[in-house]
Amino acid sequence: MDEERKRVSVTIFGEEYVVKAAASADQVRRLAARVDERMRQIAAANPRLGTSKLAVLTAMTLADDLQKMEEQFERLTRQLEEEWARRQRR
Repeated sequence: MDEERKRVSVTIFGEEYVVKAAASADQVRRLAARVDERMRQIAAANPRLGTSKLAVLTAMTLADDLQKMEEQFERLTRQLEEEWARRQRR
């Protein structure tokens, strides 16, 4: 059965968006706040950047963060598996 999708209104970089999501409204608002914060940081460092380019640059930096976390997760998982295997051999 599909999860019920709720409509949540959020503001990112001064623009209002209505997002349909299965996640809780609080979760959607937290995500929007994170995107808004990152866009504002990038805009402060690049004041001449247009909104669409700013949005793409923000998406790229968030994707980079995600990739780094995924790689770290994979390394930690391998370390745990290796440690588990080592302890099982004892």
